[in-house]
Amino acid sequence: MSHNDVINAYEEVLNTLKRHDKTEKDVLWVGTDEWRYDSTDLKTIFGFEYEYSAYETPFNPKIVIVGSDWWLEIIKHEDGHMYDSDWWWEFKALHKCPQSIVPTESCYDEE
Repeated sequence: MSHNDVINAYEEVLNTLKRHDKTEKDVLWVGTDEWRYDSTDLKTIFGFEYEYSAYETPFNPKIVIVGSDWWLEIIKHEDGHMYDSDWWWEFKALHKCPQSIVPTESCYDEE
């Protein structure tokens, strides 16, 4: 992407969901740690276009899109290194409990 590209925010969110085998129907709520929208209508919430900037996100940086055991959040690099983009949507999921059980022992790694 270049700085003059115009991005459809709704399509960007749908494409991010699709990359993780999720759809708009999988979304339970959208908001922040302090509030949530009264709807999960992504087309209304993200129904805008913006000029791409690798350095600034057009979204509220605290916004999350939440499903039953997963969420999307905006990650922004603040470490001063150059990346393709200093922000992006990151998919996060709860860890699944493994079926394999092993005897309890110290988790200290000697290597």
